[in-house]
Amino acid sequence: MSAAASLEASGLTIELYRNTIKAIEVLGRVNADKKVLFLFSDGQAEDKAYFHSDVINVARRQGGIINSLGFARSTGLSVSLQTLRRLSEESGGIYVAADTNYNLPGSFMSRPLANTDRGGRFIINLGSIADVSTGESDLFLRFSTSTQPITISFPVKLPEPEVEPITTQPVLLLPIIEQSQPAAPIAVREPDHIDYLLWYGVPGALLIMIILTLFTLYILYKKEKKDHPGNVTYAEVRPLAYLVSQDEKMKRIPCHYVNLAHWPQPGQRDDHG
Repeated sequence: MSAAASLEASGLTIELYRNTIKAIEVLGRVNADKKVLFLFSDGQAEDKAYFHSDVINVARRQGGIINSLGFARSTGLSVSLQTLRRLSEESGGIYVAADTNYNLPGSFMSRPLANTDRGGRFIINLGSIADVSTGESDLFLRFSTSTQPITISFPVKLPEPEVEPITTQPVLLLPIIEQSQPAAPIAVREPDHIDYLLWYGVPGALLIMIILTLFTLYILYKKEKKDHPGNVTYAEVRPLAYLVSQDEKMKRIPCHYVNLAHWPQPGQRDDHG
């Protein structure tokens, strides 16, 4: 710890998260079961692209813990030390805060690596000592620091045997067709003469009557047109000349063409008198 007195900050900005990640990556290349990073800081972080979660993810991936030592610049800035506390708590390390004179607690100075003596893991094969009949077994552990063994009870659960899938041959299902009773034949009645008369005679008679009616109306129409001719043409009514009276009225009298064939001959009686 005497070397810590010569430590001093460098650089223009405080890149707390980025520098911590770089330090953990250096520890990750060391072949050791326990890796501890001691972080001396006031908790100020001016990073813009690196965050708290990035440091924790790298520490868990590299298998290292962070022991943070907080030195507050002033009482008002001591709230920044919460950043160090979170880094230590979430990585499995410890957090130690210095007093106003930048002195660390004596308990920490006497055993700075006390947290590195705790923890560890070992593997025990329970296949030979497990009691399957009771479903529970006891494990006795004895440590060098204690004279009394530690008893641990654990449930026994063997893996279920693998059941081979049963393969069956596909079964072809054929539809069952039941023979039903034959349907009774439908009686068909032969048409008689009355049916022929109703279906063909009546419509034929009506059609003949319609044709005769239309022909009669056409004959009557032609005869009426012949007896009553239409209006005469313009050439028949156009006057051939005019007679003008020689008085003050100057009346004009039209002169028409007269067919002498229709004029009564001498000695004949006119029907009009």
